[in-house]
Amino acid sequence: MLDFFYFFVYTFPVSKKNISESKPQPTVVIVEDEAIVALDLRMTLSRLGYKVLDVVNNGSDAVMKVLSLKPDVVIMDIILQGVMDGIEAAWHIRGQSSVPIIFSTANADEATLVRTKGIEDAFVVLKPVDRYLLMKTLNTIFSDSGAV
Repeated sequence: MLDFFYFFVYTFPVSKKNISESKPQPTVVIVEDEAIVALDLRMTLSRLGYKVLDVVNNGSDAVMKVLSLKPDVVIMDIILQGVMDGIEAAWHIRGQSSVPIIFSTANADEATLVRTKGIEDAFVVLKPVDRYLLMKTLNTIFSDSGAV
């Protein structure tokens, strides 16, 4: 029974083989200043069939990497190291790119959420990031855009 549970948890619902046979591997840049959270996101996205192009921990590096690497989606923490937070970085990115952005935050206060509302093609998921919600959000992005 334990073997079945392990199989179910770690192989359901998406296998890399299925994604890579039908479509190119979608690409992601992760912007997260907590190393353990970034590692967890990287592993989760890899299991879901996404290719993580880079992980950065501050807003200015995020803008530079996203604009140069041109990922299919960005997962962006809101509170980051340095002077530029994730929302400000997203505004800079949005000025030159229409890449969808998923904000991940533990701060669900109204002021923070209001700041994200003006950014087109932006989504918010709360930390700790629920894998199922992240997968549904990514599916929504790619089914709406027809990308990848």
